[in-house]
Amino acid sequence: IALADEPVVAPQVAVTRDAASWPFSVDSPWNTSLGATALYATITSPGFSLVGPAHVNSSEWSHPIYTAQASDPLVSIYEQGVLFGLIRVPASAMPDFQADHSLHVIDEAHRTVVEMWLAERLPNGDIACAVAVRNDLSDAGVYDVWHGARAYGGSAIAGLIRREELLAFEIPHALAIAVSPETLNRNAPGGTSWVWPASWSDGGDGSDYGTTGNLHMGSLLAIPPDVMIDALPLSPVGRAIGHALQDYGAYIVDSSDSNLSYYAEPSAAELVPGSFDTVLARLNRFLRVVNNNSPTSVGGGGQRRRDPAPPFGDPFLDIYSISGVVRSQTPIAEVVINLYDETGQWLAVTTSDATGHYRFDGISTGGYELTFEAVSQMPLLKPLIVDGDETLDVATWGAVRRNWWQFTFTLT
Repeated sequence: IALADEPVVAPQVAVTRDAASWPFSVDSPWNTSLGATALYATITSPGFSLVGPAHVNSSEWSHPIYTAQASDPLVSIYEQGVLFGLIRVPASAMPDFQADHSLHVIDEAHRTVVEMWLAERLPNGDIACAVAVRNDLSDAGVYDVWHGARAYGGSAIAGLIRREELLAFEIPHALAIAVSPETLNRNAPGGTSWVWPASWSDGGDGSDYGTTGNLHMGSLLAIPPDVMIDALPLSPVGRAIGHALQDYGAYIVDSSDSNLSYYAEPSAAELVPGSFDTVLARLNRFLRVVNNNSPTSVGGGGQRRRDPAPPFGDPFLDIYSISGVVRSQTPIAEVVINLYDETGQWLAVTTSDATGHYRFDGISTGGYELTFEAVSQMPLLKPLIVDGDETLDVATWGAVRRNWWQFTFTLT
């Protein structure tokens, strides 16, 4: 299959972002700033102290992120003993050493992230974990159902403070925070133990949470606009966090043993030493809960405090995705699809979902082979799409043996 060349256009002066360092869509709640009609309410949850401690989890209880390169080894990921997939993982990639053992790997195309919980590097370099999910870095980072390696149900890397942001004293997104279980009220509006953008809570029912107060899993906390952040006795990094809280706010995504915990990637640990806790705690008394945050009124709605996030750039124009829909007259679920390179080396495996869809990301130019194995014999119709270009028809396919199809193609 020949992919059409990108059209030649005149150079434009435009700011773009790399999804690996600044993920999620423009309209994601993580990238949407607070609005002029946001309603700020005093925090009433008895477990939360406005004069209590605050801490940035970075060197421990954090979320290590590694970005793969094409030269990194292929590593098998096993979720509860079952093969999740084969991805490139830097040899240096290690989980956080605390009990959650979080580990997240962004693919070499900077398009998806595999998020893992209770991860362990095996002696042969493979990774075993209790939970593995693959999230698209260009989507919202929050989901209608649990789809992330974190209690609130969304992406585990969302809201994470990155090293480059602290070096620039600029955090252009909402922050991720955790509070104590007794601070959270499991009796949330709508009959769940969480509020949007959360889609889950600890244990699914928040049974360890309290029953009073206005903080729930998923609540948005923020500093009202009348607080003069630059007049507070803060360090430059403290002011950066303060402005992020005032411009974007912070979503409760987890519970912890601390009064209030923020999260930064481990490489930022030197920028937020333990002595920084005293500075950070000075912001607590200004925090309020945004009462009218919702899918139709993100950040309270109205005129935004900050411009939208810039569009994504494409740092690897020769990296593609292979996706498709496996169907006969109707979509076919649970078809096992294996991807091989032109030498016959197995690269990855996936399974079609309930709508027949499947996808492989991080595919570079070259020759490939796909095999499809279904539970019953039936013709497949146009099951392959390369970066949205559906060019194959049923005549391209042939049954090699019962319930099994094979196709060889080249990306150029």
